[in-house]
Amino acid sequence: MVFVDNAHDMAEALLEELALLSKWTESDKHALQVVLIGLPRLHGVVQRLVQRQIVADGYPAYDIAPFEADEISAFVCAKLAEGAADAAQVIAPAAIDRIASYSQGIPRLILTLCSLAQLSAKLEGGGTITPEIVDQVARSAMVSENKQHVDKIKADEAVRPDDPAPAQPAPVARSTNGQEECQMTRLDDLTKILKSLQNRSPGIEASALISEDGLMIASVLSADLDDTRVGGMTATLLSLGTRASAELRRGEVREVIVRGDNGYAVMVNAGSGTLLLVLTTEDTKLGLIFFDMREAIKGIGKVLFR
Repeated sequence: MVFVDNAHDMAEALLEELALLSKWTESDKHALQVVLIGLPRLHGVVQRLVQRQIVADGYPAYDIAPFEADEISAFVCAKLAEGAADAAQVIAPAAIDRIASYSQGIPRLILTLCSLAQLSAKLEGGGTITPEIVDQVARSAMVSENKQHVDKIKADEAVRPDDPAPAQPAPVARSTNGQEECQMTRLDDLTKILKSLQNRSPGIEASALISEDGLMIASVLSADLDDTRVGGMTATLLSLGTRASAELRRGEVREVIVRGDNGYAVMVNAGSGTLLLVLTTEDTKLGLIFFDMREAIKGIGKVLFR
């Protein structure tokens, strides 16, 4: 049995190959069962495969009901409070409402928004997670393909007659702009650290700072590498490495190394829910790379928590 998570993001051609593979039989019995797990839009993809007679009509499908409003609030608070004590953050009630609206109660989307909002708040000084921060991460990451939905939420709140927010528009605007400037300064500093890392280590061809959820925070990548794919693949490899380390009782994962014909991809935990990725040449000495990466991580930590 093969479980495929995030199947809604897979290319339809690849899903077609999986469907054909599941038809493989031995002794007149199916030898392989494929279970696709994904967001509701996965139904539409599979239906197209049914129309092309690649998947049999009447395939078993199961839906997990979205969370209700009170469940979302409890879920968000539990997510923000888990882990170390210094990881707990305060979140404004209006920010929880935004998360509920963007995620539509889907747990995996709630988790994504919470993680990105936590990281963004840390970049801005580690204060309260505000509705503006949720808007930022929703627009840039999780719901980038649904930008009109984000704009509609903000527009609806702007014209709501009983909304007390417009009574003090100027202070809110100045505060938001200050946060954005602070965040841009931090991102510039993070990019400088990555460039300095590459200058010190000639064997490093590219580098990036990525959140555990696959969000690209800062990067120095070549033009032929897609930020979204690199971020998602790095987060997936870390997840697999964490599972393997737990099953093999090797403790907490410190780094993940992938070696190919053209060199290495090295991922090191940079703290605060971030990963440092470097891509190196084949003849690179990993000992020196690890030393330089740890020095860079010290600088990254100072930027994230200053």
